[in-house]
Amino acid sequence: MPECVVFLGNFNDGCDDFYGNHSGSELNNKLVNLAKFYDLHQIISELARVSSNFASLLDLIFVDCPAFVAQAGTTLPIANSDHHGVFCILKFNCARLPLFIPKIYNYSTENYIGLRESLLCPPWSTGFDIYEDCENIHYI
Repeated sequence: MPECVVFLGNFNDGCDDFYGNHSGSELNNKLVNLAKFYDLHQIISELARVSSNFASLLDLIFVDCPAFVAQAGTTLPIANSDHHGVFCILKFNCARLPLFIPKIYNYSTENYIGLRESLLCPPWSTGFDIYEDCENIHYI
């Protein structure tokens, strides 16, 4: 079965192009170097935070299998926020698990009257006959 590592989050990367200049980012090139080291590809190219005086990627999604990415991008802003959600859709086939067929009990054929009588009238004397006195009972 194919595997794909997806690494995502709010990285507060204050740049507008992940593969561009990071001089204005508080992370500088640390995140870019980390992605290169682990052979991760950042797949969000649209800006995730846009306001009247600031725009940046901010929220990023990294994958090690870009061929499995069918679509990636941002959503509309959330409520009255200047933050856009980020998403990715992965494409790969997974083997279907075998169908689970639960065991079904037909409770209408059970003897509930006999069960009820057994629970209401237990043979208490059987337990008392085993022990001669309370000193012989061992508690767990």
